[in-house]
Amino acid sequence: MELDNRQRLLTVLQILQNETDEENELSIYDIKERLKQAYGEDLNIKNAILKEDIDALNRAGIDIDENIGERGKKYYRHEGLFELHEVKLLLDAVSSARFLTLEETSILVEKILKLKSRNTAKKLRKNVYLDGMIKAKNASVRYGIDHIQTAIAERKKIVFQYGRYNIEKKFILSHDGAWYTVHPYALIWNSDYYYLIGYYEQADDIRHYRVDRMRHVQVKDEKYRPQALNIPEYVNRSFHMFTGDEELIRLQVKNELINVMIDRFGLDADIRKASEDAFLLTTMASISEGLVNWILTWGSKVKVISPDHLKDRLKEESRKMWEQYNI
Repeated sequence: MELDNRQRLLTVLQILQNETDEENELSIYDIKERLKQAYGEDLNIKNAILKEDIDALNRAGIDIDENIGERGKKYYRHEGLFELHEVKLLLDAVSSARFLTLEETSILVEKILKLKSRNTAKKLRKNVYLDGMIKAKNASVRYGIDHIQTAIAERKKIVFQYGRYNIEKKFILSHDGAWYTVHPYALIWNSDYYYLIGYYEQADDIRHYRVDRMRHVQVKDEKYRPQALNIPEYVNRSFHMFTGDEELIRLQVKNELINVMIDRFGLDADIRKASEDAFLLTTMASISEGLVNWILTWGSKVKVISPDHLKDRLKEESRKMWEQYNI
């Protein structure tokens, strides 16, 4: 029995993809045996032909590594486009993404595992933990993302309804189900959720919306002209995706939080020594509920120096907390 050249080449590639990795390699003899298992023991194929197939795959940009074993015997492996740690990063990101349903997560995990060999995939699957993870209940998020991405690429307006859950865990549409008309600029992933950033026509303002809270997303035929907007800067100045007026803020921070502040504001942040145990941080930020809550997270280790109205909001919130626990 002989195989069609194209069928043989594709089968050789599948064997290398499925059975070889950083720890597992196959010789030409091993590959031939796998082919016989698939197409029958009477398969007639020469070693030189299989070596030519491997060379053809390399010429096509599919990296097949050749290693020399004992007594000069050659072994081959295909590690794939993604390295092991990169596949692990993809799996962790998908597993922790709250905007995905459990079913969608499971499907994506299986697709990602196919990027590596069966042996590696088996090991990786043991380290994927989905039980107990907080996951979306609404499967329409993926369709919303698809529509939004299409609208961004084609610079078309979108309309949608928006809402939130109430204390009875019932999803309630905002503004009695009114439709929002938005010029979509970007989709960003922040704090385990996808957000749409765009221009909201009704308010003549730049806004952002959690995609899992959007309903019935539709792409309009009407195009828009995007405004100049620095998306990374917008996100960095929005604490926990709360918006507000941008102002210069100054914080006195204990030295032990230096890495926390660098993680949040980057190495370019204006940081200067204030005392032996504290430093002064100066930055632009949106004055919002998110900022207030973030500062409160650090308790007495962070003190607002300016502006005064931000200090007043922290004082008021601190007073309420004190009263709540001293009734």
